[in-house]
Amino acid sequence: MQDQPLSGHQVVLTRSREQNVGLGAAIRALGGEVLLLPTLRYAPVTPSPEECDALTRMRCSHILFTSQNSVPFFCGLSTQLHISFDRWQGCCIAAVGPKTAATAHEYGLPPDFVAREARGESLVRELAAACQFEAESSVLVPQSTLARPETIAALDAVGVTATPLVVYETATESPKASEKFHQAIASGKTPDTILFASPSAVDGFLTLTDKQGETFLGNPKVRVVTIGPTTTQAIEQKGYTVHKQAREPSIDGLAAACAQAWLR
Repeated sequence: MQDQPLSGHQVVLTRSREQNVGLGAAIRALGGEVLLLPTLRYAPVTPSPEECDALTRMRCSHILFTSQNSVPFFCGLSTQLHISFDRWQGCCIAAVGPKTAATAHEYGLPPDFVAREARGESLVRELAAACQFEAESSVLVPQSTLARPETIAALDAVGVTATPLVVYETATESPKASEKFHQAIASGKTPDTILFASPSAVDGFLTLTDKQGETFLGNPKVRVVTIGPTTTQAIEQKGYTVHKQAREPSIDGLAAACAQAWLR
């Protein structure tokens, strides 16, 4: 239907293959065409024997899930090490947003605290403001190999003992993932919208698409849409313009931002 907000527009989705599924459906529901370009893939990381031993003996007061992906990989590692989830259910479970909170609940670790703003450092500030930390608090932060340092720095700033634990790796997808994008550019049917949900996805896109990607992001006819301020900042630091930032980091929020990027 021509009166749908994304009719006539093609949106490049750069999240992982799994995350692009629901988002693609939301874009199509608004009349848009979807070009899938998964830039990232995720895989479990087994910590060192020393870290595994420390985890089996750990008694932390809080677990901070600062990304949706951290939940299943942390739970998988716990299962691998035969750590009962009863151990973690005695902690204060905190999540950065509703998606991460829902995933934690699904895996049997229902959150006690959910941040209003979906960033790790915001989660720490909100916990501190709500007097959720005490002098003896000890916080475990399961994270990616590419985790940004702001969360641990924020914990240090409020005087809380923080233990970062890498449980998964974030890697760039294989070059094959960008074939459809290159084919679209070569055919002259260049997409006109692209959505980024993390700084890592921005880096992955530029790695996979090289000069064509740089030209694409600099094209004044292309609208660049982001999930939030951290991703917006990453793009702007590379010298590109962000045309719309999602009001909320949800599938519906991202799809709506793509439509709003074309409002006059």
